[in-house]
Parts: sequence; C-alpha cells; structure tokens
Amino acid sequence: MDPGTVTAVGSGFNTPEAVAIDAAGDTFYADPGSGAVLEFTPGSTSAIEIGSGLSQPSGVAVDGAGDVLIADTGNNCIV
Repeated sequence: MDPGTVTAVGSGFNTPEAVAIDAAGDTFYADPGSGAVLEFTPGSTSAIEIGSGLSQPSGVAVDGAGDVLIADTGNNCIV
C-alpha cells in the first residue's frame, strides 16, 4: 500500500482510539464511544464485535499467543 493512500477499512465507528493486528491479519479496533472492540478479518467489510460488558475500551493489543487484550477503562481492568 502506498503510504500516501488512505484506505477505509470500516465505518460506523464512534470514537476509535486503538488498533492492533494479529499474525493472521485480523484487525482489532477499540471504540470507547460505542463500548466495543471490533474485529475485521482480511478482505472483510463487516465487523465482529468482541468482548461483552465493556465500558470505554480504550486500548487493544495482541500477544505472541494470539490472545487479544483489551484495556477496559470504564471498568478499570484488562480483559
């Protein structure tokens, strides 16, 4: 991809704050405004919502084992 090119990967975000990509190319977006973490698989245009009971998820990361870690600010925890 050309670094000067903007590519939309999804829509409907409220306040996306963090992005993580796993080894399979799945992309995760933390959106605290909607209280959700969304997962997009490569080539997909629709998201899968992951996590439940989240309140202001503000960070997302993927560890070496492929586990998704979410900083859930509103609930003061990492899930």
